[in-house]
Amino acid sequence: MKRVTDFGLDPDGDMYADDLGLVLTGDAPGVLQQTSLRLRFFKGEWFLDDERGMPWWQRILVKNPDVVEIEGYFRDAILSVRGVRELTYLASSYTDAKNREFRIDWRASTDLGELASTERITL
Repeated sequence: MKRVTDFGLDPDGDMYADDLGLVLTGDAPGVLQQTSLRLRFFKGEWFLDDERGMPWWQRILVKNPDVVEIEGYFRDAILSVRGVRELTYLASSYTDAKNREFRIDWRASTDLGELASTERITL
């Protein structure tokens, strides 16, 4: 597998730098970062292709959502990351209505071994 390299992002999603300049991320942290970005990318957010991204407002955060359909969106987003071979665990829930927080727990087999993460997406 080619090494996944990207600009390192801080917890707020901003690029960060150290004394030597911009920090790059790769390997397992790169796969985790790419997965996080895919799950947080809102459909319609990118002006060049408004069909790309997660349909948070259109299909996920709606009255009486289809849980199977929603987990399919999450599954597709995670599996679309280069290096992810198989999704072995996926659970999601709307955890905090007051703060509008959505939680996604996942585990996957990748070219770099088993990786897992919990994404907390605040809307």
